[in-house]
Amino acid sequence: MATDLFENYYWEVYALIFESADILDIEDSAFSLSDPDTARIAQAIHAVLPFLDGSRLYVVVSLTDEGEAVEDRYAYIYYDAGGRRIFQYDNRRHHPEISTHPHHMHKGPIPAPGERDRAWPTDIDFVACETVLNRIRERFSLDSHSELIDLLRGGDLRSIGRVAEVVERAGDSQAFFDALFAAMFSEEPVVQLRASDAVEKISQKHPQLLQPHSATLLGELPPGLRQEVYWHIPLMLPRLSLSETDWGRAWAQILSILHQRPKSRILVVNCLQGLADLSLQSGWRQEEAAALIRAEMEVGSPAIRARGRKLLAALEKETR
Repeated sequence: MATDLFENYYWEVYALIFESADILDIEDSAFSLSDPDTARIAQAIHAVLPFLDGSRLYVVVSLTDEGEAVEDRYAYIYYDAGGRRIFQYDNRRHHPEISTHPHHMHKGPIPAPGERDRAWPTDIDFVACETVLNRIRERFSLDSHSELIDLLRGGDLRSIGRVAEVVERAGDSQAFFDALFAAMFSEEPVVQLRASDAVEKISQKHPQLLQPHSATLLGELPPGLRQEVYWHIPLMLPRLSLSETDWGRAWAQILSILHQRPKSRILVVNCLQGLADLSLQSGWRQEEAAALIRAEMEVGSPAIRARGRKLLAALEKETR
């Protein structure tokens, strides 16, 4: 590679990092960046970039000369303060099924050994140090996030408020979605209710945004949640990319909500829908799903029986 091309690229990255002191903790002892000579000889840049919230970005970039410095091979892996992966961009050629191949991303915690690490098309047009840092910067846009959450406040619990506006403004932004997901666990009941409604609606169109929150949805849910939050969780669980182990956890989570929460028509209908969706997607436990649906239909309201008939028809069609 032409030395001047490489050196120019290195110093562009260097400047980008040190101009990001508003979100990076450059004084953190974990901070590291290849020195210019090492980077020039290896034709690669390695960096560990700690952020002010304790999260970290690990960067490995190999460069080639195509008339300009090009990131021939790269990996950008971003972890939260607890060491759980939030996202990863790389261009290893092991996911030819992805529309942006070889460029792709992974979302959420790294799976256990032997389990599939699902890949997604990249959600930024051009992966590079600058664009990845910009994506992380979205997570630090606290004013924008606060403004979005403010739209959920006001009125009483019988009103959905401005949820539709929140859904439209959030779009497919992972950062805004993360803020709304956190608001599901707010101490304000009206914010809990509307945030869960917004998260469920957004995940219908952009299910990939849920993946970083799989551990929360599959784990022990915190106490103090309103009943309305539990209405939405069974609909969201089948939208996750699930390993066989996590599929079983999702099934158990929905059953727990169905049997341990105070029953309402909406809760029962959504739990049955979630169980049917899980079963239809995987082909597993279809007879058990059908039996659970029939049991709830026997004691349920007309709305439960009507939804149950539709779900049974879908399950029976699948098993023919």
